[in-house]
This record gives sequence, C-alpha cells and structure tokens, in this order.
Amino acid sequence: MLTFALLILAPMQDAPSPAPVKLVVPAGPCKPMVDGVVVTLDGLRAATGQWAAAKREVRFEPDAKADPACMQDVLKLLGAAGAGEKFPLAFVENEAMSGVEGD
Repeated sequence: MLTFALLILAPMQDAPSPAPVKLVVPAGPCKPMVDGVVVTLDGLRAATGQWAAAKREVRFEPDAKADPACMQDVLKLLGAAGAGEKFPLAFVENEAMSGVEGD
C-alpha cells in the first residue's frame, strides 16, 4: 500500500512550478498588460484570483512614466488579492524605472 501511495505522489512532487506571470504597467493610458496582453482592471482583478489559487509568481514591471493613478489602482488590486502572502510578487526594475540608459 505504501508503494502505491509513493507512486501516486511522486509525479505530483516533480511537477514543475508554473511560469511566472509578467505584469507590466506601461507609460501612457491605464492599460496594464499580463504576459503581453492588455487587460482591463476588472480583468486584472479576475487574474489575481487565479494567481492566488495557483500560487503563481508575479513579476511586476512598472514603467517610471506610468500614470500614477493607474499604478495606485494596480497596486490596490494586488494588495487586495494578497500579493506577497497568497502568491509571490517580485518587483522588476527596468531601464525606464532606474533611469539607466544603454550604451
């Protein structure tokens, strides 16, 4: 019986974790993007529920020139969904955020 249980659990333990989600808030109008697809704030709210259920990592890449009100809305949605508690959240600094320009 123990061998049977180990055979069932082994594939579950070896399952790779899902790829991180890339959340970008670009400069300009409030059009957040999830994995390159523009979403509404309602769509983002629904997606955060799925991320929490699957415990998917979110890589948050805001643009320094993003609309402050949009950034605030996105951060409120992430906070309400339990970012950092129910699913991991990583802030990714890009060149636009840091002000560093390429050579």
